[in-house]
Amino acid sequence: MDINILFALQEFRNGAGEFLAEFLSKMTFLGEKSTVLVIMAIIYWCVNKEFGKYFLMGICGTRILNGFLKVTACVYRPWIRDARIIPHGNSLETAAGYSFPSGHCTNAGTLYGGGTIRKELPRIIRIFLAVILVFVAFSRIYLGVHTPQDILAGSLLSLLVMWLTIKLIQWIKVHPDKDIVVMLSPGDTVFLYTDGVTEAMVSPKEQFGIDRMLAVLNRNIQASPEQIVKNVIFSITEFVNGAEQSDDITCFA
Repeated sequence: MDINILFALQEFRNGAGEFLAEFLSKMTFLGEKSTVLVIMAIIYWCVNKEFGKYFLMGICGTRILNGFLKVTACVYRPWIRDARIIPHGNSLETAAGYSFPSGHCTNAGTLYGGGTIRKELPRIIRIFLAVILVFVAFSRIYLGVHTPQDILAGSLLSLLVMWLTIKLIQWIKVHPDKDIVVMLSPGDTVFLYTDGVTEAMVSPKEQFGIDRMLAVLNRNIQASPEQIVKNVIFSITEFVNGAEQSDDITCFA
């Protein structure tokens, strides 16, 4: 059913829908991770710090859940599942990793959806943000890089997380004496990474993944932070074996 919807949209796109494809290619840019993060930074530094913190807190949660669901569900992209699906133009450049849920819709749902559910914003702004979210989501299926369930899951996931973020911020304001503390002992190491680490690909069907990353970390558990990062990067480079990089790879310890 989902592939048939994409195939029908593809037939329309190849006929009279080229202009719409170009427009939606521009709309999908608004859902890219870098675009969303830049807008959030501008909101924090230039518009309203409270809203900026809200969005930045939210995207931490949505990106973690998105990455977890991708490597758990391991759903292949539409053109891998059915060779009839041919993504439009250079859309493949923005379609790295597994398909479910949509990363662009997760990003868009965090920023534009997160703004839509803030009742203190003027109604016209909330409608405008909702329209952007819809356009970003539709662009991903129209361009042939996601299925309907991918965009629905990504959008609903981010809206749920942003609603929970509102509740968390309200709880923190009511309980200013409550702190969330993570105890670290001497010698403990914290390793942070972007999804480009676990989603590094040797082929569309095989990613570096969390298991390989954890194996590298556990083999070098006593290494210095600098050496840990070097070991992870070396393992990724060895794994992809010269394959073209599809996403940013950032990590530090």
